Amino acid sequence: PAVPAVMVPGAQTDAELGREVFLSKTCVACHAITGTRAQGALGPVLTRFGTRPWVGAGAATNSQASVEQWIRDPQSMKPGTLMPGAHTPGGGMPPTNLTEQEIRLIATYLRSLK
Repeated sequence: PAVPAVMVPGAQTDAELGREVFLSKTCVACHAITGTRAQGALGPVLTRFGTRPWVGAGAATNSQASVEQWIRDPQSMKPGTLMPGAHTPGGGMPPTNLTEQEIRLIATYLRSLK
């Protein structure tokens, strides 16, 4: 049986784990973050995302819950947005297939960008 992950001293923070998830998933195909290999040009640049008051160009406040919902299902917050959701296609791209844990970690990472 699988052994659950245990947090140990020196282990990565949720923001650091979220950075790894973000950079390993399709996020980087569309989004850029200065200082990372994420250099996509289709979607908004996410550098300093944590300083922004809004998500989705004013669709919601930049809270953990809102960012998670945006990543999970951006169409539910801003119909017509081109970003695909975890289970819904968008902008001609397939769903991201992110898990709930990956969504939470990516949201934590993005909100940590100051």
